[in-house]
Amino acid sequence: MKDLIDVMIVGVEKAGTSALLSDIGKHENVAIPGKFKGEQVTNYDPEFSYFLPESRFKRSFSACFYDEFGDIPSGNHLVVAKNVGICYEPEAARRLREHNENTKLIILLREPVSRAYSSFWYQRYRGAERKTNFREAIEREIKGVDVDRHKSYLAKGLYFEQISRLERLFGSENLLIILHEQYLSQREYVLEKVFNFIGVNCTEIPDKEITNSAKVALVPGLARALYKDSPLKRLAKIIIPERSRKRMISFIRKANSSTKSYKPIKEEDKKFLIDYYKRDVLRVSVKVGDLEAWWPHFYHEDK
Repeated sequence: MKDLIDVMIVGVEKAGTSALLSDIGKHENVAIPGKFKGEQVTNYDPEFSYFLPESRFKRSFSACFYDEFGDIPSGNHLVVAKNVGICYEPEAARRLREHNENTKLIILLREPVSRAYSSFWYQRYRGAERKTNFREAIEREIKGVDVDRHKSYLAKGLYFEQISRLERLFGSENLLIILHEQYLSQREYVLEKVFNFIGVNCTEIPDKEITNSAKVALVPGLARALYKDSPLKRLAKIIIPERSRKRMISFIRKANSSTKSYKPIKEEDKKFLIDYYKRDVLRVSVKVGDLEAWWPHFYHEDK
C-alpha cells in the first residue's frame, strides 16, 4: 500500500477546497480520502487530519492514512489530500515537509473580506463561534482574547506570509496558486491547469457538484454541543471508531443545518476589512499577478 502524500491542498479555508478535492478525485488515477471506501466528499469530513491537530499527529501516519484512504488498489495512483490548516499553521507545514519534501501544494485564495465573513458564519455553523456579531468577533481577535486557529478570521486572510513560508519550505515550483473567483468563473481552465501541475492527463473535465455550500445552524446550542469537549464525547472517542464518529457528527450537523443565506456584511465592517487587508493584498499581487477579481473591494476607491 502506498502511504505517501503526493499532492496536498493546503488552503485557504472557505475558498472552494472541498470542491477542488472532489473534482481532482474523480480522475481514475487519483486517490483521495474515502474514494476507495465507497464514500463521496459530500458524505464525510474531507480534511486529512494527521499533520494537524496535535492529537492526530501523535498517532502513526500509517494508521491515519488507512483510516482516510483505506486500501488503494494497485496501480499508478496519485495520492491527493487536503487540510486547510497547513497553510496557516507553520508547524503543520513543517510536518508535511518532513513527511515528503517533494509534495506538490495547491492553495486557493479568496478575496479576504468575503473569506473572513464566510469563515465567521462557518464557525457559527460548526459551533466553534458563540458570538452572533461579526464585528465583536474580529475585535476579540485583535485583542487576543479567546482566539484559536478556528476563530482567527483576520489573520487567516493575510496571505503574503503564508505563501512565502510555503515557498521557503517546498520551493515555488511545487506551489500552485489558484484564485477562488477564477475557479468559479473559469472552472475548466483551472482544472486543466491543476491536472497539468500534478502530472495527470486531463481527458475529460468532471461534472460540477456542490460539496460545501454555505449553511447556518438551525439550533446553535446543538452545534456547540457537537463541537465542544464533554465527558460524552470523550467516551465516544473510546468506543466508536474515528471514521464512524466523524460520519455521525457530519450527519447530525447536516440535519441541524439550513442552506438559507446568512445576513450580508455591514458596510462599516466591510470598510474596516478593506483597510485592514489592503497592504497585504498589494504584496500578494506581486506574487500572484493580476487580482482583477478583487478590484471592486481593493482598487475601486483609488480610481
